[in-house]
Amino acid sequence: MLSHGSARHRRRTGRSGRRRGVRVPPGRGCGRHTKVTMEDLVVSGDRVVGRFVYRGTHAGNLLGIPASGRSVEMRSIDIWRVHDGMFVEHWDELNLMQMFQQIGVLPPLDGLEARS
Repeated sequence: MLSHGSARHRRRTGRSGRRRGVRVPPGRGCGRHTKVTMEDLVVSGDRVVGRFVYRGTHAGNLLGIPASGRSVEMRSIDIWRVHDGMFVEHWDELNLMQMFQQIGVLPPLDGLEARS
């Protein structure tokens, strides 16, 4: 569904451009331990917007942070532009702060417990 020459508007996190350090679904980098839940999908004109939750294990180096073995949950919002039935552009926002709290790199905010 990706058009040849499609544009991705996010700084890459690893040499391969994949989210590294968290097991991701088959065909997206490695592992079969991550569960992905689509919470919303909205189509309007040439845009498709999805809201997702990824649940898995911090099983590898993540931006220089060694594997903790902890369960993690990360949320994302993805926006795609479609042309001739193909995705031609992609933007996403990842809640890395939430994940960093879960693996112990950042403290919880003002008494709020980080999910584990």
